[in-house]
Formats: sequence, C-alpha cells, structure tokens
Amino acid sequence: MEDYHSLQQKVMKMGQNMSAKLQITLTEMVVLRIVKEHEGINIKELASILGGTSSAATQQVDNLVRKGYVVRAPDVNDRRSQRVSLSPETTKKINVLKRQGVGQLNSIFAALDDEEFSAYCALTRKIVNQVLESKEK
Repeated sequence: MEDYHSLQQKVMKMGQNMSAKLQITLTEMVVLRIVKEHEGINIKELASILGGTSSAATQQVDNLVRKGYVVRAPDVNDRRSQRVSLSPETTKKINVLKRQGVGQLNSIFAALDDEEFSAYCALTRKIVNQVLESKEK
C-alpha cells in the first residue's frame, strides 16, 4: 500500500510541476485540458463539464486569456456566445510538456519487464472498468 501511495504522490507531483512550469493553478490546468479536448467550447459547455457556474468558468477563462493561454472567438452560429480555444503558443508548450511527461512515465515503467507491464495494464484496465461501472449505478 505504501508503494501505491508513493507512486500516486510522484504522479501528482508531475502534474504540479507541469502547472508550475506553465505558471497556472491546477484548476486552470484542468480548464486548459478541457479546452484542448473540446476545441472551440463555449462557456456554458465548459461550466457544465467543470460542474460549476458560467460565472466561475468565465473567471477561469478570463484569467487564462490575460495570461495568453486561451483565445476567444465569436460563435458563428450565435453572436451572443464566444468560443474558447488554446492559443497557438499554449498548444506548443503543452506538446513539449506532454513529451517530457511521457519520458518521465517511460522511466518509471522501465523497471518492469514486458510480462509485468502487461499485468500492470490488465490490472489498471480492471480497476478503471470497475470505477466506470460504479459511476453508472
């Protein structure tokens, strides 16, 4: 159990390091991830995914716009609405940090041989499926 907590802390530290390198909060990092996955998302959709209000989502986006991480563009289907996307510079930064993170994960899993890594993947898949099934209930 201690090993699990050590790994969990290491992975969390990697996420904190990434947000520190970008000079953003962990919440802003979550917003960036959502915007990356849902390119051109509007505030109402973002708030729904975050489980918060449109006002709170707007504040997060405002901060990220000021920092140059995201850009707003008018919604072509609704003049009252705006779409949020990553800035080109942010996309480049995230890709660099993602490659570094993959390198770190590779170094962590280098301790496992192919059979052990396959067993790890199977166990992880089983746990994820259990979590997903329990969410549906």
